[in-house]
Amino acid sequence: MKVVCRIALVALFVSGLAGPAALEAKKELPDLDTCYREIRELRADINLLNLYNGMHLTVEQIEIILAQARKVARERGPVKEAVPIEELKEELVLLDEVRRKLHAGKDVSTTYRARYDNMMRQRSRSFMKAHTHEMRACVEQCAAAVEGALTDSQIEVLATFKPCLIPPKDLKDPVRVGQASDGSRFVPLVEKIRSIPKSRYGAGSEKIIEHLVNLAEKHMGKMRDDDREAYRQRLRYTFHKARSMTEEEFLFNKQELADGIEPPDQIGQIKEKLEKMGVPRFAARGQIAQYFLTPRAIPILERRLEQMKRFEREGQVDLDDLKGAKTCRDGKCAID
Repeated sequence: MKVVCRIALVALFVSGLAGPAALEAKKELPDLDTCYREIRELRADINLLNLYNGMHLTVEQIEIILAQARKVARERGPVKEAVPIEELKEELVLLDEVRRKLHAGKDVSTTYRARYDNMMRQRSRSFMKAHTHEMRACVEQCAAAVEGALTDSQIEVLATFKPCLIPPKDLKDPVRVGQASDGSRFVPLVEKIRSIPKSRYGAGSEKIIEHLVNLAEKHMGKMRDDDREAYRQRLRYTFHKARSMTEEEFLFNKQELADGIEPPDQIGQIKEKLEKMGVPRFAARGQIAQYFLTPRAIPILERRLEQMKRFEREGQVDLDDLKGAKTCRDGKCAID
């Protein structure tokens, strides 16, 4: 809004200097609806490109995806692809609340993430519900075909994908997706444990342990009673070990000690069980429909496919056709 207004003000100022020619230029400025539509389209394209880049699709996979996306497009016919303005307003209000909290220096609770995730899920579901039974059957069939062409690691990238303008490290380097985090963030805590005076350590350490257990269950999922007690015992052992070391021993072992504070990943364990049941692959079909079977995906994938095929054609080099450098003699070259 501010950018458009500034452009308009500049145009008016220039029109006063340049006369009728500047007035003509002012008429060519896009209206707000056009600007918003183009912004939504750019955001959608950037999100898709981030996902496709993170999945490292092959030529064969893109050809399969394009065939299914075109099939859905033919079945769908001309429809309005833009997100309803009511949904955008709801998203705007939520994101504005988050920004105001950050401006005030307050923590943003996980409730906001849950609300935003739910909002995105509802948007994905509305895509399916907006069509006839036959259309939904077509989408489900095509999504299953695309799902069958993707690898397990690609399904993992898709399942954890969050729309973004700047891709996070995990998306730019998908090998990192699903890896356990290291305990580097707990090194300062281990150092603090060593600094607690002996007179205060007994009661103080138990408070820290309970605080860590509560945080772990808040962010990683509720633990069973035996798992919770096992985590407490591991923390007590780690703290005792850290305090009993010499300075030299601690210097070389503090990373290992910090790893010992890392809480058990309850969500990851549940996810692993679901993966063994094949649930994530089935659940990914909704996201396949959202990100691969949308009309906007077709021109992006077509361009990506053309680029990859052109690279395959032009990237092949016949070594016999390479000319030797001027310093080469009798077809042989020395290596400096």
